[in-house]
Amino acid sequence: AILALALSTAASAQARKEKVLIYSISIAYEKSIFVDERRKVSDDQFGHFSHIIPHTITQDLNTAGRIQAVKLDGEMPVRDIGSEAFYDDMRKIGERYGAQYIIGGKATVRGRKLSLELALVNIRTRDFIGIFKDSFETGAELRTTISDISTNIGQKLGIYQKESRDGTGRRPAPGLRPPSRG
Repeated sequence: AILALALSTAASAQARKEKVLIYSISIAYEKSIFVDERRKVSDDQFGHFSHIIPHTITQDLNTAGRIQAVKLDGEMPVRDIGSEAFYDDMRKIGERYGAQYIIGGKATVRGRKLSLELALVNIRTRDFIGIFKDSFETGAELRTTISDISTNIGQKLGIYQKESRDGTGRRPAPGLRPPSRG
């Protein structure tokens, strides 16, 4: 009886996991007035972050145990983000993979600074939250930055899940709304 209870509890916990799709991120390069222009940064130098960052976030979220994160190849289609057509596309992708949330975005490299800009899309509520973080190094500090982002995503997903359980509405909690685009 105890084994049956343990197995049913484990199965119940597995069933309650929210599925999150995580796309590769695009990498953009900007020139800085503070970087010596004679030292050209090769685009290939940072291109691997397009896969490493979302892969690491996927691992972090899966390790936490409450979320089933799945890494997808390619970049999230972000054209007209926030529009009805965008959310319709996100719904179709979510249905294809059985996911409620989709994460995608870009990283901008300027000199030694890496700025991450991610969108956490809630398919059910047709809303998204912007997640922004900078790292001034591509080594140990970047790993800490990615860990902070993973924690932030987990917290925001927890708020969405609580609202869904409580029936408290379809919008994110105050202060979590995406920045206005105007």
